[in-house]
Amino acid sequence: MRDGGKSQEPLLIDFIAEKLRFKKISDFLPGNIKPAYILAFLGPFIDIGIIDPYRYIVADEPMFVQRPQLLITLGGLVFGVYGIYWMRDTYVDAAKSLSVAEGADENEFTGNFEEIVSFRTKLCALGVFIIISFSNIFFIQGLSQSIRLEGVLGTIVVNVISNPLATFPVIVEFGLMYFGITVLMPGKIENADVKLFFYDSRRMGGFGKIGNLFKRSYYLYSIGLLMYSLVIYGPPLAGEFAVSIYPNAPRYLTIAFMIMWVFGVLSISSSMYRTHRVILKKKNKELDRVNERLHTLLDQPYDIELDDPPHQEELNSIQNHLEKVRSTREYPSTFITWTQIGISVVLPQLLNISIQATLIST
Repeated sequence: MRDGGKSQEPLLIDFIAEKLRFKKISDFLPGNIKPAYILAFLGPFIDIGIIDPYRYIVADEPMFVQRPQLLITLGGLVFGVYGIYWMRDTYVDAAKSLSVAEGADENEFTGNFEEIVSFRTKLCALGVFIIISFSNIFFIQGLSQSIRLEGVLGTIVVNVISNPLATFPVIVEFGLMYFGITVLMPGKIENADVKLFFYDSRRMGGFGKIGNLFKRSYYLYSIGLLMYSLVIYGPPLAGEFAVSIYPNAPRYLTIAFMIMWVFGVLSISSSMYRTHRVILKKKNKELDRVNERLHTLLDQPYDIELDDPPHQEELNSIQNHLEKVRSTREYPSTFITWTQIGISVVLPQLLNISIQATLIST
């Protein structure tokens, strides 16, 4: 975190967009459009602009107007790029709100929060994602089946160009950023020697931005799950109004949805609980320190009926401080926050169950 709070964390989508020279395209477009947003258009553009016309001419297959899930995919990728930028920038702001304890190494503290996930980890994860994709084509689905469904051109272009260069990087980086915030960041906070701000007007000990980061990152993750559901279940639900080369969602996609939903629930719960433990530990430590101070200040600390206790002015100051410590919330959230998180937890699964019930009944 340098350069006036601007994150120096390298993003995978920025790296790929730069290598593909999308910066030149963004310079020609009106407004300050980041090249990564153009990268998000790559996959759907190839599908709509190259593969669809080819299929229509060669095999008289439907154009994209009958496959609206392509627009959902495009919207999902653009949303993914937005989410990546938001999580990176908000992470910087939240990390800056933490205060290192006296005597701790501030440079080490800052270095621990320098980036959410290392760039090397992102590259390795992308490589694994690509390997899994090709393994599915060659060993699970089968190359002949892929060609039958997508055609020779579609199989080559989608799996060699659009997926590895555009779709997978957005999905991988979005997932890793969320993982880094809700799973790795609480561990960094636990290991760091941070102070609580007991005079925080929100009574969160200075952890309000941390809780907001966890909460909104989970909102982004939940919206991503909803879009995933629409992409895989949209065509069967649309019936005659939309078609798909995959008319029924494969079972492994449903299983993947369940796994991602469970991970989301566990990750947001874990992040809040682990941060709660840090706040509670610091709060109890401060209460113990105040108690020791009171024992030192009072000659008879257990006698509460003293008419004129010594050091009355200092005692009043300590009591005021004690009330601030006691009133500090032990979770970086409010009741409204928990209600919103609860809705975000239930909504994707409720939608999934409703879709499954609709498909079974039709």
